[in-house]
Amino acid sequence: MSSYWRLWPIGTKPTRGSNHILYSNDQIGERIRLTTDLPISHFFQEESWTIISENKYLVLTYDAAFESAIAGTCEDFLHKTISYWQRWIKRCSIPNIYQTEVIRSALVLKLHQYEDTGAIIAASTTSLPEYPGSGRNWDYRYCWVRDSYYVLTALTHIGQFEEMESFANYIAGITHRNPGRLQPLYGILGNSELTEHILPYLKGYQESGPVRIGNQAFEHIQNDVYGQAMIALLPLFTDQRFKIHENKNVLGWVNFILEKIEATIEEKDAGIWEFRNFANHHCYSNLFQWVGCKAALLIARQNGYQDMEDRANVLLKRQKLTLKLVMTRSEKSIKTH
Repeated sequence: MSSYWRLWPIGTKPTRGSNHILYSNDQIGERIRLTTDLPISHFFQEESWTIISENKYLVLTYDAAFESAIAGTCEDFLHKTISYWQRWIKRCSIPNIYQTEVIRSALVLKLHQYEDTGAIIAASTTSLPEYPGSGRNWDYRYCWVRDSYYVLTALTHIGQFEEMESFANYIAGITHRNPGRLQPLYGILGNSELTEHILPYLKGYQESGPVRIGNQAFEHIQNDVYGQAMIALLPLFTDQRFKIHENKNVLGWVNFILEKIEATIEEKDAGIWEFRNFANHHCYSNLFQWVGCKAALLIARQNGYQDMEDRANVLLKRQKLTLKLVMTRSEKSIKTH
């Protein structure tokens, strides 16, 4: 919920209905309803009970009342959900080797794309510790441009391309609304402000806090994202099965990425490890910018964009020199230490 229970007074008492329990907070206009076909008295009396050889249903919603019998509605929802995923997985091209593992992995990746916008979140959780007591508990419920590239690559390898088209629309919307530099991550609606907060009133997983919402990495400069975005969407421009290359806005989008690469070739950044309060020249960032220029070159040649081809060639030469310089610095640093 949007308030993360912060604005819910301690001791908030529920309202009892015939088949539901309703928690209300008029201060923030939020209501949570638990609908069930179990006896409501069990919950209020905090009783334990045993269910033998029958199905019972509990549904937690934002004050959405059931208009029909809960058992039939839940079974209908379950059937439709199973049918949807069965149809989707049947359209995947998956060999017999490790098929069970690949299917489960594919379903997880697909589940992490927000269908309304095309955003692909890094995880559906927040604040799970890297190890108990580490304090390194981050909120990963956002779309990292870099990670999305790897997810889309995996999905295209099993013959799924709609996810890439949806992600292209997501990125295009971001660059249209925010013509400045690309952030490493965005919200699922394309929102750029992801201010990080600690929720001190929540104990966290196995009491291993802190619990965080938001992620300070949105403020980082990570210049590899331009190359990652370009190669993530490369098939949309070079594969004849897609119509996106016929869109006039496509040329502008590719040129936008090239402009950002041109402006940041020699710029220090936070790198792939998202160092906080530290910037340096990173070979990884320059390498992926070089790859992005290579992708732009392929797009230009296949679609006959001569100006774009010339520009990409110039940037490739600059990136090659910059990469050599960064690698030389790295070698000297290793020898020094």
